[in-house]
Amino acid sequence: MFPVDKALPEIAGYTKRLRDKAKSYGKIFEQTYADINAFASISNGLVLTLELIDYYYERWWKEEGRQYLRDQDTERIVTICKWAYIHTFSIIEYISKELVKRKNCEKFEKINQFFAEGKRVKFLEIMEISSHLDLVDKQQKKVWDSLREIRNTFVHNNAINDKDGRLEYKFKEMPKPYILEYKRGESLEGNLLLGLKLIEIIIELYYEWVQKVIQMNRSK
Repeated sequence: MFPVDKALPEIAGYTKRLRDKAKSYGKIFEQTYADINAFASISNGLVLTLELIDYYYERWWKEEGRQYLRDQDTERIVTICKWAYIHTFSIIEYISKELVKRKNCEKFEKINQFFAEGKRVKFLEIMEISSHLDLVDKQQKKVWDSLREIRNTFVHNNAINDKDGRLEYKFKEMPKPYILEYKRGESLEGNLLLGLKLIEIIIELYYEWVQKVIQMNRSK
């Protein structure tokens, strides 16, 4: 059981930290592509997440004096954080394409050709090319693949996994890696902080990728 007066402030605090981290990382765009700053959009999106969490805290704890989250309460909070993750991934998916388009670097020749022909550009293809160009290493590529699989599971399959998988990510400040194992036929929605944890991972990965892409030259 999750105590309302502890669980919701903890989630709100985590959301604030992610909001501030995204805002801080957005400074990398101040002298480059300020109009396609994914981190600014992510930070703004997390403000909405925080407002929703604060709303339920005010309603459940201060108004009703509820001590513990009920099952339906937990489902609401998990859903809020889940959709925050989906929104974050969508922002990154779109703006990564815009950044590659702006750079117009020959190393992304295949992607540039798709843009020129008006074809759909998939985020997967950008990450595949990024892997070949050493913009993401093998472990990072695995994490990106897991993040995309989890997003698709949330969006297309009601959070029920279609296959087994494992996400492993090492936060710099943590002694041990964060590990999320998911099983076919089982739900991913069991952890209150899952959506926020995924957001932090994707923010960190995207920041590392963006730094390298911005520094790329247009020629080969």
